[in-house]
Amino acid sequence: MILDDVLATGGTIIAASQLLKKAGFQVAGAVTFLEIAGLKGGEILTQKRILNKTVLIA
Repeated sequence: MILDDVLATGGTIIAASQLLKKAGFQVAGAVTFLEIAGLKGGEILTQKRILNKTVLIA
């Protein structure tokens, strides 16, 4: 599980997911506290097949 404070474009979570998978880990998904809705990071993560949940969307 990847935890992040702010989800914008999804780049940080995508990079972390790739790094963890290369190291032999399985990524269950990602949780963020705040998503910036206009940047559509949640949609991008879904397209990359990374499950994601956000506490607040602004």
